[in-house]
Amino acid sequence: MTAVAQTYWQVRAFILRPWALWTLFAINVLAGIIGAIYWYGADLLKTPWWALVFVPDCPLFAVLFAVALAGIALGRREWTWFNAITTMGLIKYGTWTVTVWILFWRAGYPATTESVVMTLTHIGMILEGVVLASFLTRIRLRHALLAGAWFYLSDWVDYGLGFRPRMAPGVSETFMMWEMLIATALLTLFLAWLAWRRRGASAT
Repeated sequence: MTAVAQTYWQVRAFILRPWALWTLFAINVLAGIIGAIYWYGADLLKTPWWALVFVPDCPLFAVLFAVALAGIALGRREWTWFNAITTMGLIKYGTWTVTVWILFWRAGYPATTESVVMTLTHIGMILEGVVLASFLTRIRLRHALLAGAWFYLSDWVDYGLGFRPRMAPGVSETFMMWEMLIATALLTLFLAWLAWRRRGASAT
């Protein structure tokens, strides 16, 4: 466990090097734009204006991570509400994409270039969320509850109102709906645990 923690903090320190941070910033902005056009382009044209913020999940949070990186570089490390929602979105929707492609392969479909590339990039997205969580040094329960409420609203728009992103063949919408609802609950609990742990640390 010590080796894992050491590696985690080494990766965090590497990301904070200016050249690495701004390179990652550019990659995420570019990935967000490409992802929005490639995967969500047709859907966005049919989406009402009020639902646009809920539809391009992964591209949106790739760009929000870039904004979070810029905030960190400019000394805004305590932008807690924004970083809490971004952390949760990166992990939640990165997991969504990885799960979709695993189910695609389990259904007997081949490991296409698209499925492999998207799986690897979204594993990276999950890791970005895990790293960003280390900057939530002043998170409180209200931040965790705000993030949880936002993502349950997003889940309702996706699966209750039918604005969910398109899925690969062989993937059950019902399965993915329940995975997202459970993911929202677990990630809300994770942020609440962080709030409890860090508040306790600041009191000692």
